[in-house]
This record gives sequence, C-alpha cells and structure tokens, in this order.
Amino acid sequence: MSPTVSLRPPEPTPNQVPAPNLVPTARQGAPYGHSAVWGQAPPSPYQPLPPYRMPEAPPPEEARPIRLLGTLTWVMLLVLLAWSAVSILFRFFLDGELSREPDDWPLATHPDYASLKDSSQLVDGFGGVLFVCTVVLWLSWFRRARRNAAAFEPGRVRYSPAMALAVWFIPICNFFMPKQIANDVWAVTRAEPPEWLHGVRYPPRRGLVNGWWSTWLVGFYFGLFLLPSWHGEATIDRAEGLVSVQIISGFVTLPAIIVAAVFVARLTTLQEKRLRGGS
Repeated sequence: MSPTVSLRPPEPTPNQVPAPNLVPTARQGAPYGHSAVWGQAPPSPYQPLPPYRMPEAPPPEEARPIRLLGTLTWVMLLVLLAWSAVSILFRFFLDGELSREPDDWPLATHPDYASLKDSSQLVDGFGGVLFVCTVVLWLSWFRRARRNAAAFEPGRVRYSPAMALAVWFIPICNFFMPKQIANDVWAVTRAEPPEWLHGVRYPPRRGLVNGWWSTWLVGFYFGLFLLPSWHGEATIDRAEGLVSVQIISGFVTLPAIIVAAVFVARLTTLQEKRLRGGS
C-alpha cells in the first residue's frame, strides 16, 4: 500500500525559526549614516529653496515742476553773459595799459603791474564763482528735465538720471552723450514719435538742440584759453598776446551762453505745458 502524501504544510515545531518579518522596523545603530528606517531617505542639512519670484520693477518716474529750477538756470546764464561782456571790456582796457610800455620789458617792471594784477584777479575770481553756480544749476535742471521726460514716456530716454550728471565729467563721453540725452528729452517733451517707427523714419526737429550743442562745443574749446593768467607771463609782449587771445575767446563764448539760455527757457516752458496737460 502506497504512503499518503499530505499537501498541508507541516506545523512549526517549537525549535523552528519563524519566517522573517518584511514590515520596515527601526534599526538600532544604523551604520554609515543611513536612515534608521528602511525605505526612508537620509536626513539632509539643506533646506528647500523658496519659490522663485521675479524681481519687482522699479517704481515709475514721477514728473515734477521745473519752472523754478529752469528760471534760476537761465537767469544765472544771463548773469554769466553780463560778466563775460564786462570781462571782455576789462581785457581791452588791460591790453591798452600793457601796450604803453616796451614789449621786451619784463612784465613785473610795468609801473601798474600790481594794481592791474589785483583788478584782474578780482574780475576772474568773481567770474569763477558765477561759473560754478551756473554749472550746479545747469546740472540740476538737466537732470530734472531728463527725469520728467522719462515720466512722460518711459523707456525713450537713454541712460539713467545719475548718468545724466556723470556724462558731463567723463572724458570723450562728454562730447556726445549729453547731446544724446538732450535729443531724447527734447523729442519726448515735444511729443514727437520715435525717429524710426514701424519701418518709417520721422525726421527729428532739433534745430535749437543742435545749435546749442554746436555753440557749446566751440565755446568749451575757446574757453580753455581763458584759464591761464596773463600776470604769470615773463614779458609784456607775451602778456599782451595772451590777453588778445582771451578777448577773442570771450567773444566766441558769448553765443554759447545765449543759445544755452534760450534752450533752457524753451525746454522748461514745454515741460511745464506737458505737466499741465497742454499740447
């Protein structure tokens, strides 16, 4: 008789080792820095980054009144113009006094050298104070005009308000960058379209701006001859030559001051109309 085969699993005996438990349990003393629980990622010292946010756009420019600043600027330009005329007349007088003595004499031997030197220093010193005041007012007005134009039409004015001041003192750049800013400010203030729009060119009308810049460049160059002092020359002849050059330079700078005053007055009036909502 064949033995009977039972399909029922045998009962575990007391000495039999039970089957392993597959449920994750904590492990004591997990080596090598691994997690103490199977199935979990090891702890990280790094924190998750916050969600990315686009940087906030700077607040838009705000147009501010420019009448007072513009008036002070062109009035100071007119005062500088009056001083320039007086300076030219004084140099005519100075040239006549120097020519009374032989040209080859040492300058210090001129009988009126001390009094002429004192008078010249007084005139030049007063002119230097006027020039510094004019420069400060001009830069303040120019910066305000640039900020107003950016408020009228954001994005059309080149360079920042800070650069509108810095470009005047950067070599080489001060021969073209202020003109670029002035072109943009003039066009925006007059509500002119961009020079190129949808492939069509709109010729800019910059007669006054071009006239101001041209006379300024010429006046700046000839104004450099006004810096040396005649009383530092060795002979009367050399002093007379320098004074003659300064007379010519003074005449050349007069148109630059006049056109600059007209430009300031005109642009100030246009911006005030734009601020009031006029055309």
